[in-house]
Amino acid sequence: MSDIAFAPAKLPVFATLKKACRVSLKAVGPLLLLSLLFTPVFFFAILTVWFVSLLVGMFFSSSAITLGSTALVDLAMLAVAVPGFLAILVFTIRVLVGSFRLADAACDGRTLKFADVLRNRRPNVLVFFALVLTVVVMTLLGLVAFIVPGVMVVMAFGLAPIAMILEDKGLRDSLTRSRQLTEGNRWQFFGVYLIANLVYLPVYIASKPLMAALNETENITSIIAMTVVSFVVSLLSSVFATVIPVVVFRELRALKDRPAEVVAPEPAPEPAPEPSGAA
Repeated sequence: MSDIAFAPAKLPVFATLKKACRVSLKAVGPLLLLSLLFTPVFFFAILTVWFVSLLVGMFFSSSAITLGSTALVDLAMLAVAVPGFLAILVFTIRVLVGSFRLADAACDGRTLKFADVLRNRRPNVLVFFALVLTVVVMTLLGLVAFIVPGVMVVMAFGLAPIAMILEDKGLRDSLTRSRQLTEGNRWQFFGVYLIANLVYLPVYIASKPLMAALNETENITSIIAMTVVSFVVSLLSSVFATVIPVVVFRELRALKDRPAEVVAPEPAPEPAPEPSGAA
């Protein structure tokens, strides 16, 4: 019979960070393009909702004055604003899901078309939002108890959104998948994020005086230069934050889902030949 080796597979923290850095360099172009496409649309949508709400309020203002109450104006503006912001939320989730898909493609060196990324209707927006909300609530409950349980909840279920996106799982299955993948590696998962933040922290601290100087200077060249620096730092941190959970998910999946190592039994020693007797 053969024996199966059950040696625990541990996530290599520094190797995972190194891989995340390499993938980030590959993904920075597609994610930058997605960000450039998304940002103007996002602000245009915000301004449109605000402007339409304002027009509706002005339209109903005469009626409100006649009735002696502003409740009609508030109700009309709310009726316009709520669907508008729900549409913005849906679009934002779609872009977030698309970012994770692009990061996953960068891990394999694949190229995805933006039209295909944004048209992909999986996962369902409401289910994805419910999943993220569930993870947030569970994290807050853990933090109410103690800091460590809260951190462990994040590490246990933090990959659930990635499982839903990359493996097309439902809400409950995504939570179960995340817990199964991170079991035995939650401190390693935490170490990846901790070291990544420790690396980014000096950059963030160094950018503070630059931003303060940007607010005080009137030199247009300095303003442009500082704005570009700030944008690059924000972009790189955003790309890295998007890539890390995808890389961790893929690394843990490779460790957990690999076939169990089968150790062949050692062959039995051959019996020594019997000495031949004298004739």
